[in-house]
Amino acid sequence: MKFGSLCLAAAATLALAGCGSLNSLTADVSSFGQWPPTRPLPRYAFERLPSQQTQPEFQARVEAAARPVLNRKGFVEADSPQKADVLVQVAAQARTLYSGYDPFDRWDGRFFGGFGGFWGGRGGIGLGMSFEPPITQMQVDVLIRDKASSQTLYETHATHRRAGGIVESLMPPMFEAALKDFPAQAISPRVVTVPIPESPKPVSTPASAPVLTK
Repeated sequence: MKFGSLCLAAAATLALAGCGSLNSLTADVSSFGQWPPTRPLPRYAFERLPSQQTQPEFQARVEAAARPVLNRKGFVEADSPQKADVLVQVAAQARTLYSGYDPFDRWDGRFFGGFGGFWGGRGGIGLGMSFEPPITQMQVDVLIRDKASSQTLYETHATHRRAGGIVESLMPPMFEAALKDFPAQAISPRVVTVPIPESPKPVSTPASAPVLTK
């Protein structure tokens, strides 16, 4: 391995160290549209594109990651799509970068891949054999449409880069970052840092005291 490659890998690792600590996540966020100020937060239903319908188990996990964030923002999930006021599309995708990664190059806010992208690094870039640690770029996306008119009311994307592979458990904080400023307008793109919730610790059951027998 060339010395320059080692320097590049070290620089990338150091740069990504600023993208979040062990208990926080930093993402580049771009949001578009403006929620009507007089419109109350409505009932919603998830909407799946045909490409998402082909992978229902994965899409269910993506929706499960976004659901608590939407609920905290005041949305109420409808019992059925027919009772919803808005339709929400959510997506998650990733790609893995190897050699040639510029640690100072940020996502420019354009949405690559379109809704329905695959979380799994498809389309990753590899230049020959490389022993450098991979850099993974993960992205989540939210699109909210008025059900009656099909008008797009709000669109937001959050991208996070990390050294190593894909970590699916980071989807919830990434959706948190994507919707952090909703419904207010915010500068795009912008850097957003959110806490990573701690995993619930298992409750230990004290062992029963031994029974003494005579």
